[in-house]
Amino acid sequence: MFNHFNRLSNSYFTNIGDKKELYNLISRKIEPIIRNKVVLDIGNGGNIFYNYKKAKKIIVLDPANEMLTKIRDDKIIKINEDARNITEITNSSVDIILISFALHHINGPKYMDSINSLNKILFGAEQKLNLDGQLVIVELTLNRFLFFLQKIFYRITSFILSKLNTDMVFFYSDEIIQNSINKNFKKYNLSIEKIKMQGWLDPLLGTFPGIIKIPAFLMPTRLKIFYVKKTS
Repeated sequence: MFNHFNRLSNSYFTNIGDKKELYNLISRKIEPIIRNKVVLDIGNGGNIFYNYKKAKKIIVLDPANEMLTKIRDDKIIKINEDARNITEITNSSVDIILISFALHHINGPKYMDSINSLNKILFGAEQKLNLDGQLVIVELTLNRFLFFLQKIFYRITSFILSKLNTDMVFFYSDEIIQNSINKNFKKYNLSIEKIKMQGWLDPLLGTFPGIIKIPAFLMPTRLKIFYVKKTS
């Protein structure tokens, strides 16, 4: 798993280049939150699209080493590790955890592998955050009906993509993400913000970068930001 992004690192960066307006919008949401904070950025693929210099300290974690080599700033701490089992970061040592456009890439050959992966990631995030820490998830989600269809065809999709030597992609519903947050965070406040997408977008989202472009209103997914604030 994740060898896909090692192989496609160059084309992936080319493909995301036409989403500057969207990234700028998300940056305006993120930057006030990370100011003077210790930040852990999980699975950003080497694409730090916000002004990370506003943070007190920034750690980038990604399982694809080729993506990490795209980061040139020596002040950024780079960790080549899977978000489901973070061992190189001390518990209760991080102020902000960011997970941007990454959850749908962390899964496995079966549906329950994806659910278990999500729970492991959020459990780990809760452990690494300090007492007033905040988790910010930027993710594309599906409505209940489309999520159900995706679940039904999970094994078939996984099999086809494996034959194409490509990692599985699986999108969650808002309800699934909220259930996992509730399971893995003891006390928290949650708010969800919907972000409007515009222009021509890639519905395959990094699986086969740049092959297909469709208008944003035809995208089956909707972009959400989940703000999870730990409370005592």
